[in-house]
Amino acid sequence: MVARIKACVGVNVMIGYNEKKVAKGQGECIHAGNYLKDAEQLSVAEKKERFKEVMELNRQTRNKGVSLVIQFAPGERLSRDELLDVSADMMKGIGFERQPYLLYEHYDTFHQHMHLVTTNIRHDGKKIEDHWSGIRQVQPTCRAVEEKYGLMRGKSGRIVRHDPTKKVQYGKEATFEAVSGTLHYVLDNYGYGSLPELNAVLRLYNLRAYPGRPGGKLHENRGLLYQVLDEEGKPMHAPIKAGSIPYKPMLDFLERRFAANGGPDERGLRYTRYLVDQAVGEGPGSSAEFREVLRRRGLEAVALDGSQGPELFFVDMEKRRVMAAGDLGDGYTAEALGRRLGFDPAAKMSHALDVSLSQEVGLEQEYGFRKGMRR
Repeated sequence: MVARIKACVGVNVMIGYNEKKVAKGQGECIHAGNYLKDAEQLSVAEKKERFKEVMELNRQTRNKGVSLVIQFAPGERLSRDELLDVSADMMKGIGFERQPYLLYEHYDTFHQHMHLVTTNIRHDGKKIEDHWSGIRQVQPTCRAVEEKYGLMRGKSGRIVRHDPTKKVQYGKEATFEAVSGTLHYVLDNYGYGSLPELNAVLRLYNLRAYPGRPGGKLHENRGLLYQVLDEEGKPMHAPIKAGSIPYKPMLDFLERRFAANGGPDERGLRYTRYLVDQAVGEGPGSSAEFREVLRRRGLEAVALDGSQGPELFFVDMEKRRVMAAGDLGDGYTAEALGRRLGFDPAAKMSHALDVSLSQEVGLEQEYGFRKGMRR
């Protein structure tokens, strides 16, 4: 069992995050501790109001919310009653047993895990000293709970190892290990000369590298996040900081790889133009058919949203080299191929690498990309 605790400004964001999981069918609020109603009887507004009543008793404290995440070992599955018992023992062990709290079980990851949302403001308005007492007690409490319920320690247990040559499937394997292994495989086995080219390859493995939007703190501080995507290109997991991966695939690391790889040689460009011309000559009737025709020739077509619209890339799966369509010549851009094919070759295959402004701010706050902090 692994437990992590952290403080935040309030609980609205934490409750909102968990309730979004509930709305998507990826989680459930299974218990409301020290509430007057059971969890299933509470509206989202009532859940927040209970915390608001307590937190307003202390106007001096800024970080009033506390999140406790508990993750169980691979292959370990606890019943609903066992989860309630473990959460109650954990709250008592860290000194929060009298605090209101919400317990959410999430179903969207390989490991069974749960989130406890609570506050460090007591009913008399005093603060549970900066939740550091909770931090100091988390690991001893974990060990005691593991012994009491016969749980495996830490992340021990049987782990289903991810094949790095396959797509990452969120929720079906250990996410961090799958991302780290697949990324290592791609970085060492493909030729790419820029971040967009790398992202074209990563998209084939349901991954992306996100450097932040220009002007944002993440971008200004040269931060980089890796994230799992679904088949449609939608983010499926909280991003992983590049610096947290053992071999540190941050921007400096990648830029050295870009320089070492260089650009595609003329022979490779000429051969790719030949394959694309052959695919166009077969007269595919849609972007999906066009991609399938290319795939039979060993090419994968990937479109990513660029500043000037969708940008098309071709990945030679035999030579393990990615090329921007523009590098092939003016007749091979998405727009030019569209005129030749009679349809948009990037339709339903364009995958945005950006996030909304509110998401960007949230990432900066969550991952600490503040001025002067380079991660």
